[in-house]
Amino acid sequence: MVQTRMEMNNQILEGNKLIAEFMGMIAVDEYKFRCGKEWHETIDRGRLVYHSSWDELMPVIKKCWNSPSPTSEGWRKVDRIEHCVNPNYIFADNITGVYQEVVKFIKWYNSEKLK
Repeated sequence: MVQTRMEMNNQILEGNKLIAEFMGMIAVDEYKFRCGKEWHETIDRGRLVYHSSWDELMPVIKKCWNSPSPTSEGWRKVDRIEHCVNPNYIFADNITGVYQEVVKFIKWYNSEKLK
């Protein structure tokens, strides 16, 4: 199935929103996140660039590594996070592949925390 540009943009916006929440940002409304301690320190969700900036994505990967395992089987977390730092993606400078794996990891992590 071929995705339209609009579907891809929505997928990126949703992935960036998921990452922002994982990184501790709080949704102020449908379009903004609080990125600081003050109420006025916000960022528009369209300006989140986890999908296109290594500078923004690498701290997310670090947090994924350092997050406590959501299950008693810590190896499951390590197995999942290793996909995020797959050398095939990083050496090929494939930020899209790494980004997609990070989003998958966070979805898995959040679902395991809820169990």
